[in-house]
Amino acid sequence: MMNSWHVKSLDSLLSQYIESQKYDFSYDAGLRKVNPLIQRKLAYTTTQFSRPCSVFFEMAKNGTDAGFNTYVAWGDSTGDILDAVRERVGGDEVIVANQCVIMQTIWDPEYKDRSTYFGWLPIKTKRVSTKSWIRNKNAPVEPKTGEQEMAEVTPAFNRFVDNFEKYAIPFFDSLPVNIGKKWTDLIISSEQNSAS
Repeated sequence: MMNSWHVKSLDSLLSQYIESQKYDFSYDAGLRKVNPLIQRKLAYTTTQFSRPCSVFFEMAKNGTDAGFNTYVAWGDSTGDILDAVRERVGGDEVIVANQCVIMQTIWDPEYKDRSTYFGWLPIKTKRVSTKSWIRNKNAPVEPKTGEQEMAEVTPAFNRFVDNFEKYAIPFFDSLPVNIGKKWTDLIISSEQNSAS
């Protein structure tokens, strides 16, 4: 089950990762404000590409199945990104100038990869039996230190990093060429580029 330590762990991993990026992503308070599902500082924007680009994370609610969705957004200005996120501009076949989409759209526009649950990255958590909860009078069986949650979050985080570097960064980098294309054309052309 999702708990606050999972969010803290992902926040810690992302902060370290984002700071090490050469693309100068930084925390975007405005983005967090327009999307109430963003917890802690899990929203980042950069102006290092041809236009501002953002990445943000929607975590599962405490007590539900653990995991998170990753979204990417871009616009002619940071204000355009906020509008796109607020209105969830996306879902069309064609890439437009100001848009917000789930990151899986970049590499799987027809959502063929069901293993990611349409972009959802599950966090595999340690199960606690009902008997142990009853024996412990509904208190946590072990005191929470964050170590177990960090270990549980790390595989999902690593998958995000792999997808982000393999697909999102090259997509942001070639945004001027991508705008106006169909998502399916983008995938075909990226496969041809990697094959050559």
